[in-house]
Amino acid sequence: EEAAPAPVCPYCLEEVHEGATKCCHCGSELPRA
Repeated sequence: EEAAPAPVCPYCLEEVHEGATKCCHCGSELPRA
């Protein structure tokens, strides 16, 4: 079974942690899934 792909920040397109509310790369607020 494949793991789900990591969420991606819609602003900088870097991978972020599941459940994150703020991107650790660019600092943008992430939309709620």
